[in-house]
Amino acid sequence: MDEHDAERAVDAAHEESEAREAADTIMGAILRYGMMARGWRGRDPSYDGFIVVNICAWRATDPRDMLRAPNPIGPENRAVIRRVVGECDTVVCGWGRIPRLAYAGRWARETIGPKARYLKLTKEGYPSHPLYLKASLTPTVWTT
Repeated sequence: MDEHDAERAVDAAHEESEAREAADTIMGAILRYGMMARGWRGRDPSYDGFIVVNICAWRATDPRDMLRAPNPIGPENRAVIRRVVGECDTVVCGWGRIPRLAYAGRWARETIGPKARYLKLTKEGYPSHPLYLKASLTPTVWTT
């Protein structure tokens, strides 16, 4: 193994570690959503399942990495969101605060329309990310 092989091995290990960290974060969020949705169903039987989509297809554990991506929303993501919104009666929004990607949130909010709900709004008016909220919160109609 020469010096370049060692550098490539370290780079690959670092990328694998970042991918694993991102997967763990995403899995934690999905488990949290599932727990919250079960609680909503206990209070309102109309909640019978959940589908998670992201307004940005680009995944990153650090939002700054997502901002550096050439197209964080992704070329096919808008079509996926439209399809999922069409299949659901209620859409609980929770993309959090990413001001430089506010256009993605505005597009998603317009696309979701009257089906939109939130658990909590940030002081700037963004729907808070559910991973950081109390599990006892229930979806509220998003009228603004």
